[in-house]
Amino acid sequence: MKILNKSESLQYLDQYAALANSRHNAPNPYGTSAWLGHFIAEVVGTDERLMVVESTPPGAAGPDGFMLLQLARGGCEARALSNFYTSLCAPLRADATDRRAMVQRLVDGLAEVRPRLDTVNWSPLDADAEDVNHLEACLKASGWYVRRYFCFGNRYEATTGKSFDDYMAGRDSKLRNTFERKGKKLLASGRIDIATTPDQVDAAMDAYERIYAKSWKQPEPYPNFSRGWARRCAEQGWLRLGVAWLGEEPIAAQIWYVFEGRGYIYKLAYDETHAKLSAGTVLTGYLMRHVLEVDRVHEVDFLSGDDGYKRAWMADRRDRVGLLACNLRTPRGLLMAGKQWLAERTAAWRKRSAEGWGRHAGPTKPTEDAAASAEA
Repeated sequence: MKILNKSESLQYLDQYAALANSRHNAPNPYGTSAWLGHFIAEVVGTDERLMVVESTPPGAAGPDGFMLLQLARGGCEARALSNFYTSLCAPLRADATDRRAMVQRLVDGLAEVRPRLDTVNWSPLDADAEDVNHLEACLKASGWYVRRYFCFGNRYEATTGKSFDDYMAGRDSKLRNTFERKGKKLLASGRIDIATTPDQVDAAMDAYERIYAKSWKQPEPYPNFSRGWARRCAEQGWLRLGVAWLGEEPIAAQIWYVFEGRGYIYKLAYDETHAKLSAGTVLTGYLMRHVLEVDRVHEVDFLSGDDGYKRAWMADRRDRVGLLACNLRTPRGLLMAGKQWLAERTAAWRKRSAEGWGRHAGPTKPTEDAAASAEA
């Protein structure tokens, strides 16, 4: 176990980039050294401390896996190196083929941390991932109380062998008609550009930020994060940054990237003053065509959230979950475990009670997704 400052964390990541990027890990852009390094550089404060727990097999010269965690409450709480920018946390990175034994070594390392950890929280996670299931099982076997909890729905679609026409045939008629009709109208007086290379990033991101400033979205808490990530993606050959122009005015922009045969829809923005042009819908369609027919991806992932407009584009859904581990060997860990146990045991009752109150309160006006409403 090592406690590192920001600079030391970046150095560690450089040293063990091969573990982070190993083919033995499940494909996940948020577990790569490119993402983790960018996250540390842009989000982690200079006064924050990170903890590295390593797995070193008997007789080995170095680690075969590691776990990076952020520390809080004087080092007694730890959480995954993730936040709202992270749509899929990679709880550990390793070159090991025996994943269960490697995860057990990491869990053993957590028990050796001093001062003792009260809680460790990882989210959002793939509910079906082998590493996640191993982590949960090893924690429980080692005496931790572990609660798995729901984070959000993730919309995606399997696209193996699909052409763009095949894909669009699976969409509803309203979306297809909007794309075709508004696409012709937009391209009659504008254009769509797709930036993919480092020399194209700044101009495309300038356009994205102009549009974002006019959109309904709140200002980014880390203003340089998206531009920096777009640049890193371009350097890796992953970037697909689309901009829709009306004359010389950018009116919609989307940051996509392609990693290990998957297309990821990362950021969307459009100028509300041109909502009638449905530029966001048109741009999504053109980028979808690109990743299906140029990149030949086998899946497209709309990342965090189960919004209505995402359901229109993606037919499939899966859960993203979290794991909260409470250390039963510390007073606060024991207290937190008791609270979590009680919450888990009363969840069904509380849900029924809430539904009952909702029926007595009468009907409520349904809400609509802001993006979908403006695009309609």
